[in-house]
Amino acid sequence: MQLKVLENLKKENVEIYLEYLNSCKSSSWETWETTYKTYCNNFKLFLVWFQKNYKNRFLLSKDTLLEMPGIIESYRNYCRSLGNSKRTLMNKTTAISTFYAWCVRRNKIKYHPFDSKLDRLRFTEKDKIRKSYFLTTEQILTVRLYMQVESKKYDLQDRILWELFLDSACRISAIQSLKLNQLDLENGYFTDVKEKEGYIVNAFFFNKCKELIKEWIKYREEKEINSEWFFITKYKKEYGQMTQGAIRGRIKKLGKILGIEDLYPHTLRKTAIKLCTDEMLWIWQKKSNNIKDLKSHVWDEWADENGSIGKAYGYQLGVKHKYKEGMFDQVDRVIYDLKNNPYSRRIITNIYVHEDLSEMNLYPCAYSMTFNVTGNKLNAILNQRSQDILAANNWNVCQYAILIHMLARECNLEVGELVHVIADAHIYDRHVPIIKELITREKFPAPKVTLNPDVKNFYDFTSDDVIIENYKCGEQIKDIPIAI
Repeated sequence: MQLKVLENLKKENVEIYLEYLNSCKSSSWETWETTYKTYCNNFKLFLVWFQKNYKNRFLLSKDTLLEMPGIIESYRNYCRSLGNSKRTLMNKTTAISTFYAWCVRRNKIKYHPFDSKLDRLRFTEKDKIRKSYFLTTEQILTVRLYMQVESKKYDLQDRILWELFLDSACRISAIQSLKLNQLDLENGYFTDVKEKEGYIVNAFFFNKCKELIKEWIKYREEKEINSEWFFITKYKKEYGQMTQGAIRGRIKKLGKILGIEDLYPHTLRKTAIKLCTDEMLWIWQKKSNNIKDLKSHVWDEWADENGSIGKAYGYQLGVKHKYKEGMFDQVDRVIYDLKNNPYSRRIITNIYVHEDLSEMNLYPCAYSMTFNVTGNKLNAILNQRSQDILAANNWNVCQYAILIHMLARECNLEVGELVHVIADAHIYDRHVPIIKELITREKFPAPKVTLNPDVKNFYDFTSDDVIIENYKCGEQIKDIPIAI
């Protein structure tokens, strides 16, 4: 932020703001482009309003600090008159609060001037509450088809944005910041993508998105479009970075195809069940121990320089063993037994192999599956030594439930029951408040889960073949602190 932008403001306020700005940049560089940049921009808006209404007041003067609860309430009323939602008001108030908390830490003031002194914001009919949507496969295909048919209304960037949000589960800030030099088209991802809290991840995409990106690259070459940014807009004959507002507008436009007036990029991230399915297929179908075969980034910290996690997970399932019927790996043996001896009590997989533990970059958490058939229904028991309930339970339950669906399809069985046994199911102390909130929330009926009816073979399934319908949920809890 340049000083000239704030030249009409009181000098002392500009100086303290710039000091705060520089402090945020230097101490939290990795998160500057996300959280702190937003905080500082929102605080600047407050400064402009404060100057207009309290022209000669210093932000840190004794009189200002004493009046600050009333000042903040006046500012919130002003923001509400502009049509700001409760969420926006909370964000703007947090930005101001963060500044004063910094001032306390730097011994510029002795106390926070309005902490715990403001009335709680309440929802009104004017508040625009953003809904969350879990799109079904039918809805996703509808949008795809509509964009193809109405190609004059929807360009390649519309189509790529749609697929990329669904595939990658990245935030809008990450998608907007993508550059051409980050693209690894062959392996299907953008590398070194900065997400919230400064995390550097790979943004993966699937085959449909990959083909569209190929078209986009070809189009740019033909039109001789020279821009480092992947998503672009043309202004005064020059191509520049597409704004977040423009991206939101494109997704909102696509939502109207489905009759959804308030579809936002962030809500599409919920549809990324593909990633948990992809991880399960990485282990059970690909029998891989290399993260280069995986679309998500959850295993990155355990991989070596070649991408291997050692003799763990998929590696163990792919090792062949001798049986009287011949050589089988563990997955193929399960399928063989379910087809030829379904009532056996010996249909078991185990990847906790003690002699290989020293060559695993991490010991398996979910380590054993026991399958049994009652009537014509396939049941399974999943054994897990340890689990962070808040962070991982939903992930594990979903992927192994989907596994049972796929194996049942392969073996001409119906889907039965999944029993999940966790030896150490733990809730960290930092997660307790979140858990307390979750268990008080409204409960919704379970969604309907089916598979693409055209796929019969376990090894032919992809994450795109999982169909989720009538999924209802509360507001997503984000930024869960993960124990390391």
